[in-house]
Amino acid sequence: MFTIDSHLHLGDCRTFGYDWAEKTVFDALNAAGVDGAILQPFPGCTDVKDTHDRIFELQKNHPGKIFGVCSVNPHLPDEEYEAETTRCIRELGFKALKLHTIGHAVNPMSADGQKVVEMAKTLGVALNVHTGTGIPFSLPSLVLPFAKKFPHPIILAHAGATLLTQEAIIIAQQSENIYLEMSWCAPNQIAMAVNAIGSERVMFGSDSLANLKNELEKFYTIGLSDKQMEDVLYKTAETAFSLK
Repeated sequence: MFTIDSHLHLGDCRTFGYDWAEKTVFDALNAAGVDGAILQPFPGCTDVKDTHDRIFELQKNHPGKIFGVCSVNPHLPDEEYEAETTRCIRELGFKALKLHTIGHAVNPMSADGQKVVEMAKTLGVALNVHTGTGIPFSLPSLVLPFAKKFPHPIILAHAGATLLTQEAIIIAQQSENIYLEMSWCAPNQIAMAVNAIGSERVMFGSDSLANLKNELEKFYTIGLSDKQMEDVLYKTAETAFSLK
């Protein structure tokens, strides 16, 4: 069954101390039997434009398997932020903007947080929001005040990451454009999410190369039907990120 990792990173990270090269990422995908990935820079990358360009090269060389998410620090001056996000979406063909609450230390309800939301509206793409670690900015509930007014999908990255997963599920029940990416959640919480909002709004993601096989295995152990497995392994991501 075709499988896409809906949350994976490329490049270096001064915030969390990683540096993943293209070959390292592809070796991990192949070892886990995963066909493709939606890639984004780490929030603490040294050169975000260069990392976006590297993702674009992979996207160009692996059509239908590699896609990009634009992740830019919204605390940059407005002109810089708008220029790079616009370039990523309109020139590089990326599929979403990232609101990285912990990595960029941004409150979704602040002026800079709302800058990301408004830019995603302007560019007509999905919004990917970090939830879980990094309280209070990473509370899933901080998305709800603008979710129903947002015209595109909102993907709650990590779906609260175990501690706040129940909250993420409740928030998703309140707004049909909210999707849950389940990395770092317990298997029973994945099953709970599928039962609560349907497999059409739940997706597989790993967030970490070392975690990739483990995250994938969770979906095979909770008794999902063939149709539900198709949804969580690629169809939900295909819908939420408008993939081709």
